[in-house]
Amino acid sequence: MYSVYRALALFGLLVVATGCNQDSGAKVDAKIAEAPVRAVALVEAEQPTRRDISEYLSETGRITAEDQVEVVAKGTGHCLSLNVEEGDRVKKGQVLAELDRAEMEAQVRQSRVNVAQQKIAYERAEGGLREGIVSPAERDNAKFSYEQAKASLDVQEVQLTHLTIRAPINGVITQRSLQQGMLVSSGTPAFTIVDPASYVLPINVNERYLPRLRVGQEAFVTIDSAGDREFKATVRRINPGVDLQSSAIKVILDFDAKDHKYLREAAFARYRLVMDTRKDTLAVPKDAIIEDNTRRYVMLVRPAPSEAASDGAVEDGTEPMETEPASDGGDRWVATRVEVEVGLSDSDYTEIVSGVAPDDRVITLGQQTVNDGDAVEISSIEEALAAKESLDADAALETAKKRSEAEPENDNRKPRRRGP
Repeated sequence: MYSVYRALALFGLLVVATGCNQDSGAKVDAKIAEAPVRAVALVEAEQPTRRDISEYLSETGRITAEDQVEVVAKGTGHCLSLNVEEGDRVKKGQVLAELDRAEMEAQVRQSRVNVAQQKIAYERAEGGLREGIVSPAERDNAKFSYEQAKASLDVQEVQLTHLTIRAPINGVITQRSLQQGMLVSSGTPAFTIVDPASYVLPINVNERYLPRLRVGQEAFVTIDSAGDREFKATVRRINPGVDLQSSAIKVILDFDAKDHKYLREAAFARYRLVMDTRKDTLAVPKDAIIEDNTRRYVMLVRPAPSEAASDGAVEDGTEPMETEPASDGGDRWVATRVEVEVGLSDSDYTEIVSGVAPDDRVITLGQQTVNDGDAVEISSIEEALAAKESLDADAALETAKKRSEAEPENDNRKPRRRGP
């Protein structure tokens, strides 16, 4: 939008300057009717630059933690206490919540008593077998009852530990589903924990790009939740399989460890995966390229052809057409349209493969308003406004509009000759 305003301001200054020159030109020779004046367009131009240009594959995705655990309750009971909240950092083994243990502890005590009884019965059967008053079968049954009682106690003790919910990994609590006092049953979701050190950006790349993918390939990522920061990421893993439904390949982008603090689970991300890079290539601003069907052009400024031939008489004996001299007394320039072959493009510049030399001057502002062979004056909006400080840009545009509406079409007007 800024470039549009700059172009409009230059056009307004051009029209007003042309009007002023026409008024002064009328005083040159009172005997001669008004001579046609060659309008000179104000343009900005610059030489091509050498720079590195990269081609990107741009898409969107969401940040994901590879180490992410949904903690579920393994026991049954009322939630007595909650020790963490969402956003808290926890360590592996840390107690997150406690369920009511009273009933299970009573069952454990009862099982311990049963184990003690079965142990005594087994020891008596063993002694009786040695004395010959107990059969081997009775001794074996006592042994099996004792082993079964111990196994039952072990199960209940494990169930008792399940009433204490602990963190299975280091990480951050991103979701808490429990409420204090609620009845929790086995399998109830309790917490979600993610490890910030494992944040990655999984992306889906169309299978046609597979030959151009490689481990270590760079990408640039912006994340809505991280503001204006741009993060550098690299390809860590490329899935060898192609998804049947989407024809895409899953690729994992890894971040530097120092950037993990800015990442968030499921945050929306935009990435630019570097597919190719050209080093020290000739480039022009992207807006300078003019597209016409399948061809591309740029407008160059070159010195106008010598007017020595037009200073003398033409073949039919008539004198040449009068033209207005350069307003600044300097060199004359004309716009020249040149077809170019382009290569890679980034957000600002386009690679020029052929058609433009390093010392050429490419029109970067005003190229859409001039034609091949038009006279131009190389300037900038800042210089033009400084030269006409008393002229307001809006007033210049308004004047240009009025002049274009008031003056009739005179493209077919014949040039007048000098003479008495």
